[in-house]
Amino acid sequence: MSSWDGIDEFFAVASAGSFTGGAKALGASTTHVSRAIMGLEQRLEAQLFYRTTRIVRLTDTGGMLLEHCRRLIQDREEMLALINEEGEPQGELRITCSTAMGERFLAPIMRRFAARHPKLSVSIDLTNRVVDLIGEGYDLAIRTGELADSRLIGTRIGDRSFLTCAAPVYLDRTPAPVQVEDLNRHECIVGTSTTWHFKVDGLATLYKPKARFRAVFDQSGSYPHELK
Repeated sequence: MSSWDGIDEFFAVASAGSFTGGAKALGASTTHVSRAIMGLEQRLEAQLFYRTTRIVRLTDTGGMLLEHCRRLIQDREEMLALINEEGEPQGELRITCSTAMGERFLAPIMRRFAARHPKLSVSIDLTNRVVDLIGEGYDLAIRTGELADSRLIGTRIGDRSFLTCAAPVYLDRTPAPVQVEDLNRHECIVGTSTTWHFKVDGLATLYKPKARFRAVFDQSGSYPHELK
């Protein structure tokens, strides 16, 4: 038996001034309410109500208990309301995302997300560097490539691909490559990734260009290249 048993019934009867009114307020039967209060009185070893055929009146002990119950029930309701509010996102959400992806895709999405959750503040750090999510206090990272940290949980949200391109003026003096191996005869420009990923006839092929030029663009990750 819980020490709370009978408290709600007692408070309802005391507030309504009758067992019938208290039972109606609780949506319970009068018999249930009466038994619950009798059980409470037995545990307290004190009479809480004077009962007659016409009236129900609190004893001195009942009046003292009522004041304590009023505070207890109010605290309980406030606690439950607070817990329910915590079901709604609130506080600060810290996100890190690569610069190009964040500007193009994340910003408009987060505007709509923040509008739906007014109690939530959102901090977005657009950077291409490798961050320590746990050490730097980020809640979410959006990156391309493989998940390097086994402590984290990753979810694939999409795919992108790079194309291997050349300027028309360059191809005027150098024949266009037909096969991946033909790139050995070309001046390639590499970025953050020194390995290019191709799909040739549906098969994955890796190529490491011998490049004299290196350019780091405002985007991160490694996407599959496709030979056109």
